[in-house]
Amino acid sequence: MVNDKSKNSETSADPLEALKLSIKKSLSHVLLDDSKNIVTDFAKCKFIKLGENSIFDKDTPTNYYHGISKNDNYSLVSILFFWLNRETDYFNYLKSAQKEKIAAISFTYKTDIVEYLSGKKDQSPNIKSLQDIEKGLAQKNKLESDKKSSFSYVNELADKVQKRFLEENEVKSYSAKESEPTPSKNYIPSSIDTSKRLKRSPTPIIIVPAAATSLINMYNILELLGKQKFVDSRQAIESGKEKPRELSFKHTFETDSSTVMKFKVFDSTQDLRPDDWSNIVCVFTVGATWQFTNWHWPSPKAVFENCLGLYPKYADEKTKDSVKGWNIYPINIERHRRHTDKAIIIELWKHIEKYITLKKPHLFIENE
Repeated sequence: MVNDKSKNSETSADPLEALKLSIKKSLSHVLLDDSKNIVTDFAKCKFIKLGENSIFDKDTPTNYYHGISKNDNYSLVSILFFWLNRETDYFNYLKSAQKEKIAAISFTYKTDIVEYLSGKKDQSPNIKSLQDIEKGLAQKNKLESDKKSSFSYVNELADKVQKRFLEENEVKSYSAKESEPTPSKNYIPSSIDTSKRLKRSPTPIIIVPAAATSLINMYNILELLGKQKFVDSRQAIESGKEKPRELSFKHTFETDSSTVMKFKVFDSTQDLRPDDWSNIVCVFTVGATWQFTNWHWPSPKAVFENCLGLYPKYADEKTKDSVKGWNIYPINIERHRRHTDKAIIIELWKHIEKYITLKKPHLFIENE
């Protein structure tokens, strides 16, 4: 950063803080080229001047992170370009960012960035120091190391159980009558089955509303999360399709293609075991409190302190008063523009993946 110290103005060496300060004081930003001449085109921009005397390289990294690695932070130009287009339809913003060759801000962080820069809130969980990031990486590496060592032990245990089972049944088979089938033929499980039984891992759970009138339910959740498109559930209902009691699908992480996780979907918690509650990743809600009757947590607010809350609604609908204060993530679905579904769902998955990484890391234990 280059500061004009002849000016007696409040400045910040942090680009994000400098941008927030310039917005607070209603000071303009200026795009500069290599020679510090004013330009109006982001493509020709090399530096960004914020306020009266703070100049940054446009690619200066900020401390606003969208992931857990050191390089998962947004640059100054990315955040500034988003701020200037904050009122633009997100799909059009993406096209503009692509045209200008500027890394786009994820849909997940739109509201948080606007509220922070506008001064609506003073802090954000996504603003982190390098020490915070290094600590997170250390925890992730330890988790992966523990996972490898724990499953090495499980495999050894499975082999021992299998060997003992074979030996016991071999003895029984010698004493059995020839006309009777030996236990070794009828009851010996394969090593794969035994291993899977011993390696049983926590399965991430998604809960959707049971109401047939809900925008998202058991009739269309797989199309939404699996095929990245919204299908009106009434089509399935009117066709006579029977509502499934349980669904399952696999998802490859948008943020890490090497991570594949199997999810289960329910619209009721009556089949959940006590240890399943901690595996609930997200809960779709229509804003009705009856949805949470007989739940493990006493209130909707408590539910969304322990699970990611998702509130699907049409983009032109107002948010219900009942969900205010529930700490939920709105999913704004277009009524007719189906071409926008994919971008919306990709951003939704990034939000879910981040939540699992930060809040439910135990689900990364080998998930088959």
